[in-house]
Amino acid sequence: MTIFGVAVLAACTLAGVYLGDLLGFMLGVKANAGGLMGMVSGVTGGLAATDPRPVPYGALTATFHTGPGCLVAPSVLYLAVRALMDG
Repeated sequence: MTIFGVAVLAACTLAGVYLGDLLGFMLGVKANAGGLMGMVSGVTGGLAATDPRPVPYGALTATFHTGPGCLVAPSVLYLAVRALMDG
């Protein structure tokens, strides 16, 4: 069952990358807008294939682990660069 879990994890991650590229195209930006979506679906799919009991915990961990890096850090960097350039 572990091999199947890894296959589901890889398929969900690749689907998240594809959907992120599609979302970026639809929004008119040249970026993958679905990195967090791919990470959460990959972790959740892998856990569901091996043992469905920790799925909610895995999804929360993936969200809160990657969320600050994907959402907060770019905002802080933007504000820091803006403060340096303005003043």
